Amino acid sequence: MRRRNQALRLIGVNQVNNKLIEKKITSGLWLVPVMGALLTGCATKTPSAPSVTDQAVAFVSYGRAQMSEDKVVFINENMNLNPADPDYDAFWHEYYAYE
Repeated sequence: MRRRNQALRLIGVNQVNNKLIEKKITSGLWLVPVMGALLTGCATKTPSAPSVTDQAVAFVSYGRAQMSEDKVVFINENMNLNPADPDYDAFWHEYYAYE
């Protein structure tokens, strides 16, 4: 009986409570089409963006300048900074280095 159980275990079958239970042998072959599909998606050429015109660059620069001015006003008001204060320039010198 013991030899039979050992032989059954070798082929993937266990005997529990006198009932045979077959083990399902899973295979990694299903990964091949999945990986192929993923790699095919990665190998395709990405679309290129349209070229940037001078008008678009000017628009973005104008928007950034406006936002920078608004930040200066906001910081001055909330930190009670005054251009007459001797430390005013020292603060902005440090701020612009990290902006």
